Amino acid sequence: MRKIVMSVCLSLLIFSSMVMAAPVKLSFWHMETMEPRKSTLETMVNEFNRLYPEIEIEALGIDPSIYMQKIQTAMAGAQEPDLFMFWGGGKLKPYVEAGKIAKITEDFASDHNWKSRFLPGVLGVYTFDQEIYAVPGEFQSIVMYYNKEIFKQAGLTVPKTMADLEEAIKVLKGQQVIPIAYPGKESWIGEYYYDYLTIRLAGPELFANIINGESNFSQDVFIEAGNKIVDLINLGAFPPGYQGVDYMTAQTLFVTGKAAMYLQGSWAIGEFMDKERMPEGFTQRVGLMNFPVFAEGKGDPTTLIGGAGMGYVMTEKCSNKSAGLKFMKWITEKPQAIFKSESVGFLTGVDIKLDPNKVSPLLLDFSEMVSGAARISPYFENVFSPAVKNAHLNAVGKIFAKSARPEEAVQLINKALAEEL
Repeated sequence: MRKIVMSVCLSLLIFSSMVMAAPVKLSFWHMETMEPRKSTLETMVNEFNRLYPEIEIEALGIDPSIYMQKIQTAMAGAQEPDLFMFWGGGKLKPYVEAGKIAKITEDFASDHNWKSRFLPGVLGVYTFDQEIYAVPGEFQSIVMYYNKEIFKQAGLTVPKTMADLEEAIKVLKGQQVIPIAYPGKESWIGEYYYDYLTIRLAGPELFANIINGESNFSQDVFIEAGNKIVDLINLGAFPPGYQGVDYMTAQTLFVTGKAAMYLQGSWAIGEFMDKERMPEGFTQRVGLMNFPVFAEGKGDPTTLIGGAGMGYVMTEKCSNKSAGLKFMKWITEKPQAIFKSESVGFLTGVDIKLDPNKVSPLLLDFSEMVSGAARISPYFENVFSPAVKNAHLNAVGKIFAKSARPEEAVQLINKALAEEL
């Protein structure tokens, strides 16, 4: 009898300790602080925590305006989170080189189902020296949106060439409509204009040749692209006082019908789903178009600038890498990718089939645009170092501000490039 009692007590003790065992807690930083992305990520994290009670993901949303600085400060002070969302390429590379980011290459090699679920090429931006350090949380490209009603009222068709675009600008100006809602205060968006112009002139191989050391930014195409920006400014393509226009103001100009076109990332599709901010029926009035080409240019009209955006990253300091990997694998499974696409209106980098009845027509149009693209040219910042990227950003900003001639701006970029060689 005594043995039985002791056995029961021991069993209860073991059971109690198992029940009361604290879950593994992992910190997870992100910048999804705007709807619908905020609530979508919260739902996903809560579902993971429910399914895996032995792990608790403690998510922290950080304002996008300070996110980069927050990560940089945490890394410098050895206070980095277990997991976080971050861009690949030149932004992630310094932390990889500093030994701050955990490799996941072997986990891919041992789990075919994980690696095979992603779209071709999306892992490249998170790969350094043949080692993989992150998985995509989104796939984005830069596209030109246009208001179909404004175009119809103005008797315009979608411009396919720069000459067409310039003619459309003149017509729209004559009807007191802002041709393009450009937020000049956000100089990073100016880079997209410049980069599209250069690859439409010379083709996407242009940047690859520079990366390989076979060329630099002294080519005439970079000056010609800068001159075309000046031409667009002089034509009145952008809002009055565009240098003081911020992201939200430019978007408001477009969604309220005061501007006819809007060059922005595909993430705007999700932002257009915000029913509290968007006019009723707005998405039905919006179409997508390829960035125009030059009649004499070498670029393919379907080539897009874009690729994998923010990905899921695990730090080398992660307190439990097995738990961290479990979260990274789960959140990139196809059901979660479908839920995210349906909820926030963008692609995730996972190869999924979208249900036309559950996603925005704009997202379907974008998906078709990506499928039909001759090539996805990577973001400038994903292939060049932060120093060259910053020089490029400042140089393009000076062109838009007319504080430097295109020839002078190109010299600033070349200087930064030369200092790294």
